[in-house]
Amino acid sequence: MFVTRLLQGEVTEKILKHADSVGPRHAVESKCARFMTIPTSAANDRYQGAFFAFAGIVTAATAWVIWGGDMFPAEPDPTGDPNTWTNTDLRRWLRNRKLFPSELATRDELLERVHANMRPPPRA
Repeated sequence: MFVTRLLQGEVTEKILKHADSVGPRHAVESKCARFMTIPTSAANDRYQGAFFAFAGIVTAATAWVIWGGDMFPAEPDPTGDPNTWTNTDLRRWLRNRKLFPSELATRDELLERVHANMRPPPRA
């Protein structure tokens, strides 16, 4: 760290000595111009856009971690006797088991598919 500061000090000293020999400001500007640039409004807009893009990505990742994959959890399976379920309940039960019901299926067809795919109750 000390060596780096020492070398930077030596380089600055050399530039200033050269500046004194050539002219008051001309040498300093020509030597330092490639190291220092004055930010323009276009550069500021670009950096500001990159900053907000990064901030948006961080915010989205944080929201995903906090809420997880299921932001809106699925409704639970209907329980009880399938004969008393509504058409929506029958379709949800079939869809949860990847038995995708037809939109044109009647209530009787849905009920028949549910009964065919239900497991028998466990023996006591």
